[in-house]
Amino acid sequence: MPEKSAGEDLYGFQQVSANHLSFRVAVAGSGDRLLLCLHGFPESAVSWRHQITPMAHAGYRVWAPDLRGYAGTTRPVDLDAYRIETLLEDVTALIEAAKTSRVVLVGHDWGGNHRLAIRDAISGLSGIAGRLERPASRPLRA
Repeated sequence: MPEKSAGEDLYGFQQVSANHLSFRVAVAGSGDRLLLCLHGFPESAVSWRHQITPMAHAGYRVWAPDLRGYAGTTRPVDLDAYRIETLLEDVTALIEAAKTSRVVLVGHDWGGNHRLAIRDAISGLSGIAGRLERPASRPLRA
């Protein structure tokens, strides 16, 4: 990974073919430990911009895809293409496309529904219900 300047988030985007769609995925890091970050509604992969680089520096290969129908990912027209079963197939196909056996799945908001439904296919789970922001530069006092 290139050197990081203070405050600079280093990640790129690539298109990944999975479940007959083209997903735009924010990517950073390398290795066999995949951290797959699923955004909420109405967000995109960019909602993970403050977490991607630090998690890559922590030793993870980080993927934050735009989910089906969002931002740079294919947008099927048929409403049936957005059934939860199909969305779960997308996540499973993204994991397969990553060619890894070690996956930690993090979901925010709507993305959290995905992580709970496929928990048998992954090695770790996390859910975030609040807003995704950078931590405060100094501790908050009560």
